[in-house]
Amino acid sequence: MIKVARTVKTHLWGILNAVQLKATNAIAELVNATIQKIKARACGFRNRARFRTAILFHSGGLSLQRFAVECSECQAKKPVNIEQNYC
Repeated sequence: MIKVARTVKTHLWGILNAVQLKATNAIAELVNATIQKIKARACGFRNRARFRTAILFHSGGLSLQRFAVECSECQAKKPVNIEQNYC
């Protein structure tokens, strides 16, 4: 009980600030957990660049689908092709 009292006394300002400002590190913990899941699922990466790409892909909410755009000539929604941007 004395050890708990010392800990609370030592960290009292931090505890009061956290309660008053309602500040948490939940977002940082979420990002860390996501990165750890990616790392465990992959069973290793060739290099840091591929690991970084995987993190950015999974945490950025990117999609593999091409974006649909309305064609100015026929008014139809068609997927965008990088090589050709016409109907």
